[in-house]
Amino acid sequence: TNECLESPCQHGGTCFNSDGSYTCLCTGSWTGLNCTDDTNECLESPCQHGGTCFNSDGSYTCLCTGSWTGLNCTD
Repeated sequence: TNECLESPCQHGGTCFNSDGSYTCLCTGSWTGLNCTDDTNECLESPCQHGGTCFNSDGSYTCLCTGSWTGLNCTD
């Protein structure tokens, strides 16, 4: 039986069938058996120069301070 026919891997994950089971190779910040668990990118403190990190499904956003801009408040 090919368990991957059921498309168990979510959020663009790739399914690899094995004998009686399957494994998902997840993309981006998704993790877990079926790529349904969001990684909290804010745990790695990506926002620089005092920026505040807000985690969201599959991503994060930095609220920058002062005149800092950019994805991680480095511009």
